Amino acid sequence: MFRKILLVVLALFLSLSFSMPAVREVQAAAFSGNWYYRFGDASQLRLGSESWVQDAVHHTGDWQVFSYPHLPQSISQNYVWLTTTIVDVYPWRNYLMFSTDHESVEIWQGGKLLYSYGALEPRYLGYGLRWHMVKLRPFQGETQLTFRVYSDLPLLMQPLRDCTIGRDVELTKQLFINDAIYVAVLPVILFFLLLLGLYYFSRSHHRLLHRDAMFYFALMAGFILARSEVRQLCLDWPVFWKEAGQICLLLLPLSFARLVYDALEMDKKRTAAYIMHAYGILAVAAMAAELAGFQGLEHGMFSAFLLRLVAQPCLGWLLWQSVCWRHNHYSLALLVALVVLYILSMLDGLNLLLQWWPGSLFLLPLGVYALAPFVFLLMRDQLNREQQLASVALVLEAEEAEAVERSETDPLTGCLNRNAYEQIMAHVTHQPQPHFSLIMLDIDYFKHVNDTFGHDAGDTVLRSVTQLVRSHLQHQLKFFRWGGEEFVIYCPDMSLMEAAGLADLLRQSVAEAEILEDYTVTISLGVARWRQQHDTLQDIFRRLDGALYQAKQQGRNRVEVERERR
Repeated sequence: MFRKILLVVLALFLSLSFSMPAVREVQAAAFSGNWYYRFGDASQLRLGSESWVQDAVHHTGDWQVFSYPHLPQSISQNYVWLTTTIVDVYPWRNYLMFSTDHESVEIWQGGKLLYSYGALEPRYLGYGLRWHMVKLRPFQGETQLTFRVYSDLPLLMQPLRDCTIGRDVELTKQLFINDAIYVAVLPVILFFLLLLGLYYFSRSHHRLLHRDAMFYFALMAGFILARSEVRQLCLDWPVFWKEAGQICLLLLPLSFARLVYDALEMDKKRTAAYIMHAYGILAVAAMAAELAGFQGLEHGMFSAFLLRLVAQPCLGWLLWQSVCWRHNHYSLALLVALVVLYILSMLDGLNLLLQWWPGSLFLLPLGVYALAPFVFLLMRDQLNREQQLASVALVLEAEEAEAVERSETDPLTGCLNRNAYEQIMAHVTHQPQPHFSLIMLDIDYFKHVNDTFGHDAGDTVLRSVTQLVRSHLQHQLKFFRWGGEEFVIYCPDMSLMEAAGLADLLRQSVAEAEILEDYTVTISLGVARWRQQHDTLQDIFRRLDGALYQAKQQGRNRVEVERERR
């Protein structure tokens, strides 16, 4: 599984690497001249911006050539001017597209102002992250494009990133192409969040790991939304997207360190806690400095990059020890993810300096595929635990059913006891229009059997009679031991005569059976039926007991039905 994840990440990275040079080669066809730059601002020298624009048009002034996009860095210059020449080789390609990061910009075509964004002066929280699509004025031959750029972060200034010229449809399509990695990753993140959320809110076994993983994936989803190109088509809030993306990126290593902390054994948590606290302090300090207007998030990103160079290998060493000494499968999955995330974050950091691919594209989100084995381990362990709980529940249910059966069953005869009779009959009589009859039987001269043959013989008689009676009863008929040698049979949907016929069959079967040697065991039976309105369990039982008494008075070994009729 780990090998497959790594192969997917490598394949996506290689496809991206091979596709980017071809795109850039086509898009750069309309730029014909070198790129030039000069630091400073003409307005600060009281010359007016137009003077430097004219210098660019006429190729005069202190302009220096550079290889776009690698502009020399300046520690103290907030303003930079850029200029280059474009030709009308492809007149239908009349749109200029570029991105700005924390920058304000003005564009002149020839000697006329074409486009402006921002006030080109310091602003609280800066100018955010934004791409620009500007329509060029028609021209013939060559024309000069001049850019005036302001940034609050001169050391990190990289103006006009991914500057291209083309048709509006092609450039819009390129926006979606640049989001290809994000589109491939975001559904996977949402799927993982759904899985983890379902188990987390159903009281999962590893709730802390579920929570930490959910937090990491939520931050990654927020980062993807903030860095995707199509964000601007939905909400044109460049400062919000810039701040949100930086905060998510700053919290990602903290959330991963927390995930590692909860996966490690107790003796290794202390070192992981130090790393986690370092990330947390850095994040809080960066956000506080940002709110104070000191570009804390930008500087915090650089500090987090340096901290990650040291902290991530330390976390990797802790995970490796956990794998080797404790065979922790969670640590193994996180170790693989850490290595992949570390490599991708380093590549993203180098790309910001070397511009190997568009600056808006980050490879870090691909690391969620490396976390797939960890998520699957959580799901597997959760499913195993649920199966164990289900097995335990079945055992407990069986034990409970057995306990209920024992509490409602007479241990000697296997008949239902008096408690079960009261519960069942109370339920039956509360049904609308119940229709049933009752049979009460008594073993004749049972005390004589005990006195003559002993109590063991009496128990034998009880068991034999009940087994014989039960063999003639259908499953819907209930057989109760009322007490001693007396028994009651519940006969649903039987009339009085039908119940009397069944009672006589039982009488004959017992009388003909050889239960005791040299002794004939007989039974007497009484029958009564439920009379619907105004009848009660006490009334029917009184009539039933009266019928049994009549059978005994009439000589035993006979069946009598209730005398009272309506």
